[in-house]
Amino acid sequence: MKMKMKNKIICILTLIILGCSSYEKRENTNDNLERPEYVILKGINLKQRGEYSEALVTFEELFKEDSKNKILLEEIAESYVKLGDYKKAIFYYEEAMKYSERDVRLIKNLAYTYYLDGNYKKSLESLENLYEKENDIETKKLKVFLLIKNNLKISQEYLENVENKIENFDINFYDMYVNFLIDSGLDDRVKNMLNSFPTRFYLDSEAMNFYFQLKYKYSFDYEELEKELKKYIVLNNNIEIKDEIYILLGEVEYKLKNYKESKNTLKFVSKNGRKNQRYLELVRSLDNENKL
Repeated sequence: MKMKMKNKIICILTLIILGCSSYEKRENTNDNLERPEYVILKGINLKQRGEYSEALVTFEELFKEDSKNKILLEEIAESYVKLGDYKKAIFYYEEAMKYSERDVRLIKNLAYTYYLDGNYKKSLESLENLYEKENDIETKKLKVFLLIKNNLKISQEYLENVENKIENFDINFYDMYVNFLIDSGLDDRVKNMLNSFPTRFYLDSEAMNFYFQLKYKYSFDYEELEKELKKYIVLNNNIEIKDEIYILLGEVEYKLKNYKESKNTLKFVSKNGRKNQRYLELVRSLDNENKL
């Protein structure tokens, strides 16, 4: 039974590899000539080991015999992406598209490669070929960025729709989001977006640091922020609180003229965190208060 199952798996793997190939078998007159499916597997193994140049040599030798093999074209394209030659990668992805225009994975790979090559317009055009249900959260984030670059009006609505679906905090996305809102004069939307953070990302220290830093910038209710910071620190005493949180609480205490509490808070900052410019400025400010 196990042998039958093993043979079945081998057959399926072979069919997958050869499924999109137009390779015409020819009589093997050279005992050393390898079958195309094994040549592809050999190249894939090299690529998985990070030997991209060696993989390309293997793939391109077969390409001379089988230039319409979609899987081969994709493997060549991906190898060029890994080597940073995006223009050559785009050429091979576009060749592969000729044999499967509705391949979702191929469309995404082409869009990302256009993006890496700095061709944002073509990247967006590629993503527009996907139905909305075919976009995962990563392609949606990319689409947000591309829309901002190409169509500000549409990007606002799409951006908010994507932000509501994010489950795991992504600081690069939120940095872009906040900067976009600020540049568009939509400061109120920054506040509205922040309101959802304590519910969605409370256990993510990076997300909460991002939240508190922005709230400090956009909210001048320091007493409320002080209470929220202290509550967060107490409730999360089982995890490592970022130095930035303690420095921020120290700054808030300073704003409230609670200088002694501010000094006591800074005692929790790590040795490395004491090199932080904001920490140093706060220490100088507290020292000046003592001299008055």
